Amino acid sequence: MKTQPEILQQPTVLGVGYRGGASAYENGKRKKSYSVWQSMLTRCYSEKYQVQKPTYRGCTVCKEWHNFSVFEQWFNDNYIEGYELDKDSIVENNKVYSPSTCLFISRRDNTIKARAMQYILLSPDGEKVEVYNLTEFCKDNKLRQPHMCSVVNGNREHHKGWRKYSED
Repeated sequence: MKTQPEILQQPTVLGVGYRGGASAYENGKRKKSYSVWQSMLTRCYSEKYQVQKPTYRGCTVCKEWHNFSVFEQWFNDNYIEGYELDKDSIVENNKVYSPSTCLFISRRDNTIKARAMQYILLSPDGEKVEVYNLTEFCKDNKLRQPHMCSVVNGNREHHKGWRKYSED
């Protein structure tokens, strides 16, 4: 027969997560900390989720955060109302959720980061320019984003003199 501490460490969420004695509910409502924890585990360990969002393939959660009780303590110390858990703002292209790699960021910043891609463009003056986020670049330079998308995708030669950079 299993002892109480062993039962509290039995993985019940996606084969890796366990509550560790902490409750998922408070006053009859699911805790925000539990929802964030469960979503994080889903992104890393649900094959069905990763079919829909393949960028999460290869992502993991550090062993200590498999224990909801430990994650909840970190959550309570770091959560900012309305913000989202992010694993790769501190460490670019990070694949591990952990206390040293995660923080909470605004939805806007998270969306910008998720959609951002790096491009190399040639300015109208012939200068090579590295662009991290095309949307922000277009706003800052008064360019039409659909036209610049066509330029970087090779469907349009230029937009207001801006061209896709090529080594040729």
